[in-house]
Amino acid sequence: MAKPHRNAERKNFCPACDHFHGLENSNVPGAAGVCLFHPPTPFVVGMAQSAIAVDPQHAQLIPVLRAYFPPVGKIDTCSQWTPRPAGEA
Repeated sequence: MAKPHRNAERKNFCPACDHFHGLENSNVPGAAGVCLFHPPTPFVVGMAQSAIAVDPQHAQLIPVLRAYFPPVGKIDTCSQWTPRPAGEA
């Protein structure tokens, strides 16, 4: 069995990290918030017809993109964990 990560042993979980942003109304099961360490991850939802077209028969399809920050739980941790500065809100 693998040894627990050093942050898990020290109880350095995501809610105490400087990169954590809590979301009370998250629709992801088990998520307490999101990690803001990296920029949001983009993904393609589908394709849509371009709104600007001279001839509707020859309208181009363009990708519909969305982006998200990774959801994290109350007992999640990572190797990028940074302690939240004391005294800041």
